[in-house]
Amino acid sequence: MLQQAPVELGAIATGGEGLSLGSVPIEEIEEVHLKQLVEDGVVEARDIDYKLTLPGGSDADRREFLADVSSFANAGGGDIVFGLDESGGGPTDVTGLADNLDAAALRLEGSIRDGVAPRIQGVRSRPIPLSNGKNALVLRVPRSIARPHVVVFKNLSRFFTRSSNGTFLFAMLLTMWAVFGQLATIAYGMDELRIEGAMTLPALLVLVAVFALSGFFAAFYSWRIMGEALEGAGETARLERRAREDAETPVGVGGVPRQQTLVMP
Repeated sequence: MLQQAPVELGAIATGGEGLSLGSVPIEEIEEVHLKQLVEDGVVEARDIDYKLTLPGGSDADRREFLADVSSFANAGGGDIVFGLDESGGGPTDVTGLADNLDAAALRLEGSIRDGVAPRIQGVRSRPIPLSNGKNALVLRVPRSIARPHVVVFKNLSRFFTRSSNGTFLFAMLLTMWAVFGQLATIAYGMDELRIEGAMTLPALLVLVAVFALSGFFAAFYSWRIMGEALEGAGETARLERRAREDAETPVGVGGVPRQQTLVMP
């Protein structure tokens, strides 16, 4: 179930590299944090994604939303911020949403519950009142202990994960296995490629190609995922170091007292 965090004024985590929304407890996120994302030019990354509007009701919109949510859960967790305009991955304006966020939260909850397996626990949402009379919505997806999660929607079963460039299809390796496996099956079944029931050289070469290419893709994506994990660990250490430095600094940007911020595990 989406847990809606209470509205409460919180601290700003600042630094030379800009605000890290993940270092701010969700119940403390306010409009000032969203505006600072814009001012600092914090681009979409492994732990944050911007959406101008809420997911629509079409199958394509729902699939994209489920891919984003499951990719965060399968990687290091992160925030989806609805109501922020962006260009080239960078936020440009806090526009807000005119939607009924209570109804929207229920709809998103139902989509996640019915479209991702196993169920992701600990997803939280927080409506952010804006000065323009609208609201933004932050959806925080934790790094799941039950991963990997798969999107199961309209006969679609796909794994997604998260990189510094956004969501990508983790099932590519499985797709390659299926394609090359099918080619091998076709080659094996062709009478002209068989002699007295045994595989001929062309069919054998296809099978060798299946295992060689699958092994290459497995090694490539394992290396990529390991790199992302190390990058995430480094980011966590950096945020913890910044939090310690912030705790020793009495005043933040604009004279606002700076409190120690928390880092999501």
